[in-house]
Amino acid sequence: MYEEGLKALKHALSCIPDLPGVYEMLDEKGAVLYVGKARRLGRRVVSYTRVSALSVRLQRMVSKIRSVRYTITHNELEALLLELHTIQKKNHLLIFC
Repeated sequence: MYEEGLKALKHALSCIPDLPGVYEMLDEKGAVLYVGKARRLGRRVVSYTRVSALSVRLQRMVSKIRSVRYTITHNELEALLLELHTIQKKNHLLIFC
């Protein structure tokens, strides 16, 4: 059930640095499932590989993940602002599609 999602997460972790930034979890069509920010991207993304420790909602999300996109920022504040902007942009697109 989670195999494809875990495979995508582990592939992403081979590239993601432990720096501040924003990550997006994408499904098989490239649609954004989740946008998050992290002080340390690698550490944050690896937390999704511990499926049994996740809520049911996040477990369902992991089962749908097929890729992870990320943007490195200079610091956590910049990551927070980028996360907010990214979410607002996605919500805007969803409202007007």
